[in-house]
Amino acid sequence: MERRRLLQRLAGLGVAAAVGLAGCTRGEQPGGTGTPTDTRTPTDGPTETRPPRTPTAPERYTRRGRGDGGAVVASEAFDATVAFHAAGDTVRAIERDGEGRWTAEGAPEDDVEGATIVGTDSLVVAWTGETRAYDPTDGSERWRAARGCVGPPAVVDDRVVLVDQQGRVVGRALSRDDERWTGALGGTPTGLVGVGGSVAVATRGPGDSALVRTLDPGDGSERWQVHPGYEVTTPPVAVDGRAVVGVLNSGHELGDATATASPTDGAASGAVVGCADGTEAWTTGVQGRVNRLLAGGSDRVFAAHEAFVFERLERRPHLSLLGPDGTEWTRRPAPASIGPVVTQGAVALSGRSPGSGDAPGDPVTLTRDQVTGDTIWRQSRGADAVAAAGDVFVVADGPRVRALDAPSGRERWTA
Repeated sequence: MERRRLLQRLAGLGVAAAVGLAGCTRGEQPGGTGTPTDTRTPTDGPTETRPPRTPTAPERYTRRGRGDGGAVVASEAFDATVAFHAAGDTVRAIERDGEGRWTAEGAPEDDVEGATIVGTDSLVVAWTGETRAYDPTDGSERWRAARGCVGPPAVVDDRVVLVDQQGRVVGRALSRDDERWTGALGGTPTGLVGVGGSVAVATRGPGDSALVRTLDPGDGSERWQVHPGYEVTTPPVAVDGRAVVGVLNSGHELGDATATASPTDGAASGAVVGCADGTEAWTTGVQGRVNRLLAGGSDRVFAAHEAFVFERLERRPHLSLLGPDGTEWTRRPAPASIGPVVTQGAVALSGRSPGSGDAPGDPVTLTRDQVTGDTIWRQSRGADAVAAAGDVFVVADGPRVRALDAPSGRERWTA
């Protein structure tokens, strides 16, 4: 481990130009060298029910369906009375009774990648090749940028940071059309998240380009970086002031030869790694490949992972709650195409239940108890995207959006 720490420090000092964030001007391709600089003068200042538990997760949630080109987002700032839905070329706000508050135009030729709501001030929706910001109260467009984002944008200190599939990263003012800085990561990003006044962005790898880096949202300068494993398999999430990612082969050293375990092997060596201040704060191993993470409050995280089940001789989706001290519980099989999303102590997942052989299972949405992992309620209906706020899960299935009572699964409204 001491050797690994030394290698990380040497890499940060001597190889930063090769794997760090490289500055570039608009239109440049990733792969340059140097330190990013500010390109403008700063001017911005149910089957069974259980009682709900105290919510411990963040107040805002947004989740994108896989391949559906849609996202839903809800916010505690609206007291869970308004949900926002982006699908295709339409963005809309939906009232608690299912009536539309407003509808706005979206990017007509791109798929939705994610959305972020910031209080009652700004709604930012990212498509594969374009990002737009709206006033969430009336749907008026604030600005648009000819840059997409991998997953939801990150918002820190009135800055919105985007990273596209080519590894180009850009910082903008949140409330007006003002692009402040641009740069290149030199790797394929898995996503980004705001954490501790910084923006954490992960690059997939494999090998030495598998990195978690934190950037200053004001000018894009790199604050620290960590090599958490051979391959990063999830976007980063913010947990207790740390950037947490899922990885394959967490013991992989910088400069080591290719790892032996296949990234698609259900028996591969997976792990969840918490990163802070340029070091690994903690590492907890899991079975198989970690596909999604969600902050579980305090220093815990929910992990959706594919693991090999020997008695069935096949891989099955699992859901685990874990932290620095190990895994608290694991449940399988767990539909994991969408989610996890948590509110009021209920963890929601959606997807297809595991079938037999090559046959897909039935669509299903279920919730589990945050503390024990036991099933609270189940519906024989799937979803493309799920979000949560207050005591409501907002579920999108194509153009239709439903609000479900988190404790019971009862449908409140449909739009």
